[in-house]
Amino acid sequence: MVLVEGSDPVTESSLLQVDHDRLEDILRGRTFADLVSAESQGRRRVDFGALDRTRPIG
Repeated sequence: MVLVEGSDPVTESSLLQVDHDRLEDILRGRTFADLVSAESQGRRRVDFGALDRTRPIG
């Protein structure tokens, strides 16, 4: 079981996600890609296509 806890930087709401993953599905040395970015006008953009994307840590 994996437990991920964090907070939304915009609303400052607490977030909690509990998931059950197989050992072979856990990627060591990787983190999830950012889903939220700021456009040039300062508006936030959410990229739902990045939900499954990861990137190397560091």
